[in-house]
Amino acid sequence: RKTPNSFTKDEIELLRKIAGQAALVIDRITQYQHHRELSMTDELTGIFNRRYFNQRYDREMQRAQRYERPLSVIMIDIDHFKTFNDNHGHLMGDRVLKSVASLLERSIRKSDILARFGGEEFVIILPEIDKGHGRKAAEKLRRAVERAEFPREETQPLGKLTISLGLASFPEDSSRAPDLLERADRALYLAKTLGRNQVAVAQPINGDGSKARHPPAVATAK
Repeated sequence: RKTPNSFTKDEIELLRKIAGQAALVIDRITQYQHHRELSMTDELTGIFNRRYFNQRYDREMQRAQRYERPLSVIMIDIDHFKTFNDNHGHLMGDRVLKSVASLLERSIRKSDILARFGGEEFVIILPEIDKGHGRKAAEKLRRAVERAEFPREETQPLGKLTISLGLASFPEDSSRAPDLLERADRALYLAKTLGRNQVAVAQPINGDGSKARHPPAVATAK
């Protein structure tokens, strides 16, 4: 009202009661949103957690299948991270984990989904990305971590803190969500066995369902 002191005592009391009820509702909404975010994000790194990844991955795979669109998955592991923890302690290890997660998040598209898969492992869903572009994206991430500076990284076996990455893509590597993730994980293992600080792609599959004899393409920097 434009006129000062024009509300009666009863009106003011009514407004006070309405404001009190509204405050309770807003507080409950805020708490719900906070708990929802906690259920979706990793407490240490602030990125999505594995629970959210599982839900989102299924939805993205169904979408890719329905519209026959490409989709790639990258599995990532920090090289020799146990050695780093043993040498410098878990608090310093946590600091590095947060730094790597932040760097990965800044290096991907807004439409990509980055999550902590467990321990020092991360996973990224790349919707609408085929294997060729997925490999370029993975190599970009590898270089970003290799060029970054981390505390006490000079004590690592490779002289720097690095990551290994495994890539698998729909539909060429698998049309099923669990199998595609497994193929990416196997590619990651291959990158680690070949010396780490590399990107390995899933091995081709022969027509009979067996693995091709020739090794997968590997992008690496020495």
